[in-house]
Amino acid sequence: MPLVSICIPAYHAAAYLPETLRSVRAQTFEDWEIIVTEDGSNDGAAALLRDFAKEVPQRVRYLRHRENRGLSATRSTCIQAASAPTIALLDADDYWTADHLSDVLTTLDSEGADIAHSGCILFDHHSGAEIERRAPTAADVGDFLLALYAHTYIIQPSTVAIRRSVFDRIGYFDSSFRICDDMEFWFRAARAGLRFAYTGRESCFYRKHGDSLSARGAETVAETAQVYLKHIDWPVRPRAERRMAAAAAFSNAGRMFFRQSPGQAARNFFEAWKLQPSRVPELAFAGAAWARHLAQGAG
Repeated sequence: MPLVSICIPAYHAAAYLPETLRSVRAQTFEDWEIIVTEDGSNDGAAALLRDFAKEVPQRVRYLRHRENRGLSATRSTCIQAASAPTIALLDADDYWTADHLSDVLTTLDSEGADIAHSGCILFDHHSGAEIERRAPTAADVGDFLLALYAHTYIIQPSTVAIRRSVFDRIGYFDSSFRICDDMEFWFRAARAGLRFAYTGRESCFYRKHGDSLSARGAETVAETAQVYLKHIDWPVRPRAERRMAAAAAFSNAGRMFFRQSPGQAARNFFEAWKLQPSRVPELAFAGAAWARHLAQGAG
């Protein structure tokens, strides 16, 4: 049995997968298996995996959803099929430095952690130019729970190694979240008292392109609001501040949706008002957005 199962969800990923696989093959830590689950697409990933399996001594597995089920469900399929005591997540369009696995596994053991992660370097898919370096500050590490809740401590899934016991304890990624399933999972893990640890290095490259989930701004903000709503009873902050955080996210989503999707804007503004009835303008914005929605329907 390998020590690490590398779980890669893939959807129309054949253009990116070869670079991702090369980064796995280059790892200095070699006791791994790889599981790729294709989520309803059929663009050559299976053939890429067959060729890759001929090039490495490690176990290579290919699974496929017949229909698209979303990223969180696909991650969970990979994890459920894994045989190792540690799971490393890697999206099909990201890649690692050669020492990434070694670093996160060393940190996992040396810190006695349940979840270990590195920082990441965001780069533009078309130009290859670096966009930003995403890693927690010393202040964020020192005040982990508050920083995680405030979303200043951002953990990219492709940077993470997780002990299998974590999934036995808190379950898998929530498939009702199609974008912010990772944020919701980190909240759930933190609430369960699980220990997180940071390697102190940026050893993952995160690809930004027009097809990436993070490009869907309004939907991302709306799902962030839903994560806050699901965990509204988490006493990491005073009750009023928790309600304010969720209301602010719903309100921001409403503003972002207003022109292109006024029906969704109205629903988000109304959720903001329900959480904080003192936000009277949100109720007015909800009415204006719904009127716009009806007018567009009539047109």
